[in-house]
Amino acid sequence: MEWVKNSKFLQVVLIVAILGILGWFLPFVPLKIILAFIAITILALTFKNYVRHMAGFLVLAIIIFLIPVAISSYSHIILQSFPNVFHFPYIDMLKDVPPSKTVDLKPRVVIDGLNVDIHFANTNSIRLADELDVRIMDDEIRISGGQPNKRYVIELGTIDLRDLEIDGTAVSLSGECQTAFMNIYGTAVNVKGKIIADRFSINGTGINVNGELTGKSFYADGTGINLKGEFGFETIKINGTGISIDMTLSKCRSFFIDGTGINGILVYTGVDELYIRADGTGGKITLRNRSSADIRVESSGIKIVRE
Repeated sequence: MEWVKNSKFLQVVLIVAILGILGWFLPFVPLKIILAFIAITILALTFKNYVRHMAGFLVLAIIIFLIPVAISSYSHIILQSFPNVFHFPYIDMLKDVPPSKTVDLKPRVVIDGLNVDIHFANTNSIRLADELDVRIMDDEIRISGGQPNKRYVIELGTIDLRDLEIDGTAVSLSGECQTAFMNIYGTAVNVKGKIIADRFSINGTGINVNGELTGKSFYADGTGINLKGEFGFETIKINGTGISIDMTLSKCRSFFIDGTGINGILVYTGVDELYIRADGTGGKITLRNRSSADIRVESSGIKIVRE
């Protein structure tokens, strides 16, 4: 085995292979993820001279482990399993709770501390589970309570909605909605649909957005971020570790993106001059200008390729 001792590359391959085999057979999911990130770190440090070419790999690794969180509410299971490392966390542990009562909608809605699956509806009411606590004020309704091992399905009316704030663990939004303000905080956030919001803000560990979004400003801050669809905001700011984008921009004047690894496609169809600022450790953004307007680009660490 002298040839293995003399080859750093083979040593790294063997270590990563052993970690992969251990992760495959371990029944405890958090340890699987920890081992995976250890392997990624070893590879990144070993090939640090090629970090620019590895940006896509880093983004893919983060997206693989974090974006499915938003789809399956997996983060809550992981966090809940840490107190007892011998407890096997089932993927489908969260139980969906359908709505069973109706309350009148208020202009401001605050949802706190829940796993929620929100479906927007063209009504002036809210349908939700009876076990949830509801506090109604003049222009505001607050929803809280529930149990951490359940995911609550809520049908949220949009006719009189002006301000939506959600602070939960696993948060999913779907449907069509028009409001002035939308602020989402969560470990796992999944947004799909057609949303119009003057100010749209998302903060989370895993963020997955796919749809048609329009407004004045859009802000996303997370560890793993996946953005896809049409974005019609004047100002867009994205901050994250691993960022994957496939975005069509319209009505946009300024676009800021900052991340460790960034990869994806930007298509511009607006009429105003666009300013793009991209900062990161490595990655590539393909820029396609489908308008007659100029695009001014400044970047650091990120390769911008115009097509």
